Parts: sequence; C-alpha cells; structure tokens
Amino acid sequence: MSRIPLFTFLLFSILFSAAAGAQERGDGSAEGGKRQKRVVHDNDKYQHSSTKSEGIFRRLGRHKIKLTWNTPESTTDSEYYRRSPRGETDLGVKVGLNFQEITKSPFSPSLNPGLVAGGYCRRFWGGSGIRGELLINTASYTSQNAASYYVPHIASTDTVTKSAFKAVYLSVPIMFEQRIRHKAYLILGPQYSYLISSTDKNGEFTKIYNKSNVFFKSEFSLVGGFEIQLPHALRIGARYIKGLTDVNNSVYPKAYEAWTINTVQISFSYRLY
Repeated sequence: MSRIPLFTFLLFSILFSAAAGAQERGDGSAEGGKRQKRVVHDNDKYQHSSTKSEGIFRRLGRHKIKLTWNTPESTTDSEYYRRSPRGETDLGVKVGLNFQEITKSPFSPSLNPGLVAGGYCRRFWGGSGIRGELLINTASYTSQNAASYYVPHIASTDTVTKSAFKAVYLSVPIMFEQRIRHKAYLILGPQYSYLISSTDKNGEFTKIYNKSNVFFKSEFSLVGGFEIQLPHALRIGARYIKGLTDVNNSVYPKAYEAWTINTVQISFSYRLY
C-alpha cells in the first residue's frame, strides 16, 4: 500500500514536468510566431512606405525638372543651359558706352566717347552658343590740325579750327560665344556696320572742300571680348572691335593712308525672355 502513493506521486511529477515543458515550448513558439509576424508586418509596412515615398519623390522630381526648364530665372544661366540639351533662345536689350577712333592722319588717335544701344538674340547649347545683335552706336572724330592745314598754299583761311565729325552707325555683330568659367563667357566673331549719317559738326571741312561725306558707308570689323553673368538676368561685357575696311572717302590731299576704325565697347545687357 505504501508503494502505490509513492508511485502515483512520481507519475504525477513526471506528467506535470512534461506538461510544463510542452507549455513552455508552445509559448515560445507562439511568441516567436508573433515576432515573425510582426517582422513580416513591419517589412510590409516599410516596403509600402518606401514605395509610396519613391512615388512621391518621383512626382516631385518630374515637377521640379519641369519648373527648372520652364523658368530659367530660378537658376543661373550656366546651370539652366547645362540642364537643357535641346538648347534655348534668349532675347534681350543692351546699352553702354562706345569709345571709337580713327588712328590714321589727319584724325587724332583718341578714343572719343559715344553711346551704343540695341537688342540681341542668343541661341545656346550647353557651354557654347551663337549671338547676334542689332545696335545703333555713335562716334566722333577730330582732325589733328586745322582743316586748312591739309590744303597747300591757301590764304586767309582759319588755321585754328579743326575738322570734327559726328557719325551714327547701324552695326550687326554675329559672334560665337563660349563659357570658360561658371559665369564668364568669351565672344568672337565678325561685325558689319553701315554709316547712317556723317555730320561736319563745325562746318569747317565742308566750307573748304565742299564735301562732308568723307567716309564710305560699309565697314567690316572683327569683334573679341568677354562677358560676365550678374544676378537678375544682367550681364556686363567689354569688347574690342578692330576695323578691317578702309573707310577713307575723303579729298584731303595728305590723307593717303587707309582709315580703319577701332572701338572699345563697355555695355550692360538684360535678358527679357
């Protein structure tokens, strides 16, 4: 009889231990399943969030590119044209100072100031472009000596008053443009100029020679210079214009040299479109 309770006690102890172990394994498996489900759920949530974010940024990216291409004012010229492979066209206005001279006799080799104003059209691809301008510029020329100095054996003539001319030109430069730095550009190309008017300012030359049209109408030049991009669609530029054509149409007896026109030009330009 004493063995039965002892055997029963041992049996119940073994069964209780086995049941406790099974429950612990079951709880661990259940908790592991929950963790796995949670990880899977979190991964799904992350993937969904990532996909949604990528879609948002993709739409914003398209929107940003569209704004950048359609509004060049939102960025600098160099950035805008670098992002636009198909090229763009600019239209603008220009105004500045024109220092012009004729270096050969009888004129005084001095850069007399004048004005320049007009518009431009520019087609640009990446770092290169073509620029055309339509400009009106003024110039003045003064002789080195009195007008009568160039007439031999003339008596009772003014020996003090110099010949002075006022000229107005229509100029059309066609230039190649190349960006050399982030905001700096080199320009080079030919220019054609047409003399609109030439006026004998003090009438001294006309009085002696009975002729005021001392210059040929057409003139060709070579243009070289640079421009720097400023904020708010502004540019500042400087160029040197070397005359290639003899414009001497005078009757000065001593004016046997070719007259070529040299110009230094400083200007501001503003992009309208």
